[in-house]
Amino acid sequence: MLEDLFAEIEKSHTFELTSNLFEIDEFEKRCGYKLPKDLKEFYRRYKTVRLFDDQWGASYRFVPVIEMKVTGYDIYGDSTNPDEFLWPKSWFTICDVLDGNYIAIDLSSKKGNECNYIDCFHETYGTPGESRIIAKSFKELLEQSLKGGREQFYLKEDFKDYGDALEITPETAIFRVSNESDSTVEGWMVNFVRKNKSYRKFFKDKDYGNEEKSYESAKRYVAESKE
Repeated sequence: MLEDLFAEIEKSHTFELTSNLFEIDEFEKRCGYKLPKDLKEFYRRYKTVRLFDDQWGASYRFVPVIEMKVTGYDIYGDSTNPDEFLWPKSWFTICDVLDGNYIAIDLSSKKGNECNYIDCFHETYGTPGESRIIAKSFKELLEQSLKGGREQFYLKEDFKDYGDALEITPETAIFRVSNESDSTVEGWMVNFVRKNKSYRKFFKDKDYGNEEKSYESAKRYVAESKE
């Protein structure tokens, strides 16, 4: 029960109670998505919670509703970033783990009270094959966070995730790369994962005569590499 988890928070951790119950409605209107029921229950009680907060800092900071934004902005900065078009627009920061990385909720994945909660590492954010689903409900996320201690539970060797939030397909793995610098030729960058390692290959348009041939070659490369 969430009430049991709330009791544990209020016994041993740092928290601030909610002062504005309308912030949930305001967020839902702003982002165009509904929050799952268990997350709403959390925010009706707390503005923010910091777990394992001591002289070395906290391990988790669950952000106030008013601070929730597309996680790409938290990782990379404002909307002038050239990679913005690659950011999943339905991934919103739910927790700051205070080391440059975040946990996001994918509000487009909401089914009843379930949602995908995703480990967002700053160097691989939004990359197919490197976006692990670490919980399927807020209750599970909070429970595992409390149980795991100071080290993030999903970084432990015995942790089993729910797979990847972004399927590796030619459409998600291949994106257009352009650079105004003379040292870089426009082309296609391929991202894919094999044996838990990242691989990239850059296809220059001139190698294949035109963009269509470059794209088709990159798709074949991805398909062959996954076998």
